[in-house]
Amino acid sequence: MISTKGAFFSTVMVENYSCYEQDFQEYHYIKESSWHWSVFICTEKRGFIHCAVFGNAITLLALYRCRTIHSSTKALFYSLPFSDFGVGMVAQPLQFESGLGVLRADLHLFCSIQLFYTAVAYFFCSVSFVTMTAISIDRYLALYFRMRYRVV
Repeated sequence: MISTKGAFFSTVMVENYSCYEQDFQEYHYIKESSWHWSVFICTEKRGFIHCAVFGNAITLLALYRCRTIHSSTKALFYSLPFSDFGVGMVAQPLQFESGLGVLRADLHLFCSIQLFYTAVAYFFCSVSFVTMTAISIDRYLALYFRMRYRVV
């Protein structure tokens, strides 16, 4: 095993596979755990994928049919299920596939998916965090300005 240090991340080279050191350690940690536990976790991830997709689709439909919410607030409320829908459609299936890579003892599959999964998950989590912050500020302004809120 050859380890090279980059500017921000250290990369581990194993049998012509390039993986970040943290991902490589995660692979071995999961690999050393119980096989039954790993299968259970992968099965649960599959169920969470369906919950995230269908739950956020229902939320988007409910927001579409609701006519009483102010349009700027509604835009913020739309953003949150869209980002969570992206997690259910993109990030969680990638995490499921990387888990299958560990179960199949396929380091190349795990490393190739884990890099993309990490980028996508950080993106959607950042969007969700910023959206929740904006919703909190919007609700604070609605309470602070009361009747003048729609004008402001």
